[in-house]
Amino acid sequence: MVEFLFPLPELYYFLLAPTLCYQRDFPQTPRVRINFILQSLVEMVILTQLIVGIMQQWIDPIFQRSKKSFADMEIAARIEHLVELATPTHFLWLMFFFLFSHSYLNILAELLRFGDRHFYGDWWNADTLGSFWRNWNVPFQKWIQRHLYEPFLKKKFSTKQADILIFIVVSALLEFNIALALQRCHLWLFLNMMFELLLAFLLDRFFIGNYGNGLVWFCLLLGPPLAVTTYYHDHYMSQRGPSDDFQSVQLQQEKHTKMH
Repeated sequence: MVEFLFPLPELYYFLLAPTLCYQRDFPQTPRVRINFILQSLVEMVILTQLIVGIMQQWIDPIFQRSKKSFADMEIAARIEHLVELATPTHFLWLMFFFLFSHSYLNILAELLRFGDRHFYGDWWNADTLGSFWRNWNVPFQKWIQRHLYEPFLKKKFSTKQADILIFIVVSALLEFNIALALQRCHLWLFLNMMFELLLAFLLDRFFIGNYGNGLVWFCLLLGPPLAVTTYYHDHYMSQRGPSDDFQSVQLQQEKHTKMH
């Protein structure tokens, strides 16, 4: 007879619940609110349509105009493409955040009557990058606190050393996940986050209040989401075959012929 460390119903509930930290008794709501679920589903449908529209009508044309991957572009061409991609990428990031962290996790929590709905804090009001990192994904932050931060402190690391090590580990994991999914590794995401870490230590003391909040939003606009988009750009270029290039050249020749 196999004995399990955790009761199986509790284990299955934990695997489905919108949390990363196990505990024996999760807080629960008294009932499932159907109206709340329907409202969240409508939010997901609308956001999904907006995301698809931005990708098809805004980002995809920029990708199609590209002739080289970011890795092979000259510096001027890279800057031009980054400027073009910054705004739609920023909108996509905000929509993905609301879609997953608000609508999807709340639907999941409501179906399971999961009581802890603190999935994110008011990161949009953060006046330091450190405050943003602590508030944009609360379940992940709780996991880091329990499984990385506290063990580092028990190993006699200082709080600042623990913060730096955790940020490096998380940055490396994000880079690894993107590289594994798209079969390419440029370290752009990792280096981008290391640059944010440097900014946090050098500029947080000078950018206070509204200026600090402006710095946070500037890093969101030109930060990790944009780096991830460059990976998808290069993946798109690698998947575009010679026939696509031939068709684009043929269309250009036909337009030139019609003009004459």
